[in-house]
Amino acid sequence: MYRAGSHFAGTSDDDSDKEEDSGSGMPEHPFTGSETLLIGAHKSPRLRWGKCDCDVDEVKQQLKEAGRLNHILASKSYQFVDAQQTSLVLGSHGIQIGRNKTYKVVKEEPLKKGLLAAWENEAQNQNPREFENLWGVAVSLCTMNARRVRLVELFGERSVLYLLNRFHWTDQSDDGRSHRRRTFFEAVQSSDAGALGDLWDANPTWREELGKALAVCLRSLFKTGFDDDRKEFNALWLPPGCHGPRRVTITAKDQKWVKFLRDTTYSMTVAVVVEDKLGDEPQCKDRCPRWFGDPSVLETAISINRTVEPAPDLVTFPSCRDQVEWIHKMDGRSWKLIWRVSNLEPGKHFWVGPEDRLKIIRPLTKWHLLLEVDTVKRAVLRDILGLPTSERLSHWEYTDEDECFDIRPIPVHIIGHSL
Repeated sequence: MYRAGSHFAGTSDDDSDKEEDSGSGMPEHPFTGSETLLIGAHKSPRLRWGKCDCDVDEVKQQLKEAGRLNHILASKSYQFVDAQQTSLVLGSHGIQIGRNKTYKVVKEEPLKKGLLAAWENEAQNQNPREFENLWGVAVSLCTMNARRVRLVELFGERSVLYLLNRFHWTDQSDDGRSHRRRTFFEAVQSSDAGALGDLWDANPTWREELGKALAVCLRSLFKTGFDDDRKEFNALWLPPGCHGPRRVTITAKDQKWVKFLRDTTYSMTVAVVVEDKLGDEPQCKDRCPRWFGDPSVLETAISINRTVEPAPDLVTFPSCRDQVEWIHKMDGRSWKLIWRVSNLEPGKHFWVGPEDRLKIIRPLTKWHLLLEVDTVKRAVLRDILGLPTSERLSHWEYTDEDECFDIRPIPVHIIGHSL
């Protein structure tokens, strides 16, 4: 069972009731009557982990037949532009006067690539506290709903721990027992996100070995996330009966939210498929879910850049109107102020990152938004012409716990299909 409650969920269980009781005037169950909106997520603005009763072998067969289940070490072919010239020519009265300019774009180096290289080659700078950031995504095998989680939480998943089956610990006995191995597993499976960092800090003589163990996990995990070359999203999974991890592929045609999880210079995504249900229904709707036919949702949060629209339509106020001293908590962190989103009108847009635009479907509560990824035609044209990404101020997905702000990011659900 996934460690429900230990990961990012927008709000804690205790805080949810306080928000809903604050008299927003909005429906208590905003998804009621919209069963086609999400799988198992139509009654509450918050999703919960639960036991899955799906036929996992049948899901595995479906993915295999659809060509979406491959070994984690394999990769598909893709096309790319080997060389491209963009010409700008001025003309007057039929006579062309001007000059040609050839643009060459040097692609940015995402955080993921640099972090893996630094972890493997700069042991003196290794710091597992970085993995407490929300760089992970857990994808439910049952519903395909997904949630932003701390990267350190994914280390404790069965599919990831399998990677260490053949890792030899220096104190390992002939019968396979190892105090270091057991302590490491306890740390990554703990509900305390800081347990791995505490283990690292308390045992300097273990660090070289712990670093190598984490590197084994990172090499496979960093093959997941959004592949910008192939325009698809991959998640790590160890299916029943398989002797090695696989990658499950989701395309943007399947679920539009996968494009939102592109790696950047300040954020990244690694993903693991979890054999549990993420939704709000007590039981699975179907023992064999249709992975490519049903819509799903990504649960995350957006940090607001106050210089960018639609910030003027947002209002901040203390976490509790009647009790200013009460500090709202989200993901184990305290926030003095929260954004009220009830004034935002459906159809307005959030720019998130240099190219992504999210359209507001509607507020779910005073604090939660339902969004969808919106196509930006000029961004598509820039990509066709080979022009560099436009530099613009924007909001950003909340993934970095080092942000030093007093205002809580806005919890959002990003739907996979347009309504």
